[in-house]
Amino acid sequence: MNIAYSLVGMTRGHASRALAVGSELMSRGHDVRFYTNLDAYELLTARFGFDCVYEIEMPKYIFKNGKICLFSTFILNSGLVLKREKYTQPIIDTFSEDWMPDLTISDFEPLAWWVSQKLNIPHVTLDSQRFMISSEMPQRLPLVDNIQRLVGWFLLYSFSPYADLRIVSKQFAIPTATASERYVGAITRMSVDKLVWTPAGKHFLVYIKDSLAPRLPEVQEIAKTSGLTGRVYGISAKHLESYSNLEHGKTCENGFLDTLSSSEFVITTPGSQTLAETWSLGVPAYLLPEPNQFEQQINMHLAVQAEPSQYAKFAGSCSLIESPLTGRQTKACTSAGRIKAADLIESLVSHKA
Repeated sequence: MNIAYSLVGMTRGHASRALAVGSELMSRGHDVRFYTNLDAYELLTARFGFDCVYEIEMPKYIFKNGKICLFSTFILNSGLVLKREKYTQPIIDTFSEDWMPDLTISDFEPLAWWVSQKLNIPHVTLDSQRFMISSEMPQRLPLVDNIQRLVGWFLLYSFSPYADLRIVSKQFAIPTATASERYVGAITRMSVDKLVWTPAGKHFLVYIKDSLAPRLPEVQEIAKTSGLTGRVYGISAKHLESYSNLEHGKTCENGFLDTLSSSEFVITTPGSQTLAETWSLGVPAYLLPEPNQFEQQINMHLAVQAEPSQYAKFAGSCSLIESPLTGRQTKACTSAGRIKAADLIESLVSHKA
């Protein structure tokens, strides 16, 4: 089976999911081509090479004063939806008589759906965002987050108005009785299966974006107090130049996971894939959502309510005193999510045949 897999390129979370599901499908003999840009393009080419990864235009977030600007982001990306036939053509141009897709997969992007319409082939959405409109929300969720998740619903509908199958990767969400999506729990990469959380007593991991650079003094204080080195991923190295106890880590696949599995604890944005990896290994994590990132706010509430001994809201250096976390020594099995997703995709095509 030939599969055209498109995904939004900003941040490593979408790429991690594509690495997991793409590798699983390839191990079963399927031919997968990826279409993306930015962070995801770098990570996917490092794993699969340049022959099956194509760089194209994808949705981007707009930041103002360190916060996601929802209105500007919507305006910027509206052209991808309104003129998606134009932006889809570079994808179609990569096809040939020797390689035509039997299926398209979209991870929070608007172009794969149009490819499926043009070629009359099945379309699958595979993301984490859909839980915001098809699962129970956490208790006492702020009104502003409930309102903003409607924006997420609108984007998801605009990107893929119709899908033959909607796969949702989320381990803490509870699907509603009327949800038509297929929930598969956490999806992690094959390399995570081999890891065990073994704290080395030397460092803790930090995964944040540039919008959270103002919180670095608090992270530096934690490093000094604990006597550990903070290995910081996801942020530009220039932000760390004045912090002697923090070192920059390049967001490569194996380096990040090796650091994660040997960390005393984690300070991280609560993206779905980072939560999946920390939950699988049992690593304690202090969660720090990006400003105006309503999905991360919801993720944080879900994680803290579901696993209070492993997750807590990051409250600066006092977090380790007021909310000490023990983590979990027993490794959780998350390979099932990756396998279930691949099974569902194969089943869809076999039923369509």
